[in-house]
Amino acid sequence: MTSDLEQLLDDAANYVVSAHTTFDMNIRYAKRLRAAADVVAAEWSYIHEKLPPEGEPVIGWHPNWICDDFNPRGIRECFRFGDGTEWHNARWNDSQDCYETDKEAPKAWRPYPVAPRSTS
Repeated sequence: MTSDLEQLLDDAANYVVSAHTTFDMNIRYAKRLRAAADVVAAEWSYIHEKLPPEGEPVIGWHPNWICDDFNPRGIRECFRFGDGTEWHNARWNDSQDCYETDKEAPKAWRPYPVAPRSTS
């Protein structure tokens, strides 16, 4: 995490704890936190730079996975296993109407986003 983002999150935590805020301060922090969340959401890691935790499902990308009909972005669910160098990913097989697994490692990966909070 960048030091600017860490500072923003620290400021936001202190701001929430203090609760001595104005509406304008709320708007300012909300905009800054949304911008920080967008930056974090856009981050991908290349596997030659950083690996995900073993066994943790991640979103992976590889140019070989691009298929105009079924996967135009080249994105699959992936995870590392075994000694940490082996990968599994899932791809759609339209003729069999099911997902199949493949062992090709992604070029880049990112964690899944946090699930939304329950509205009930």
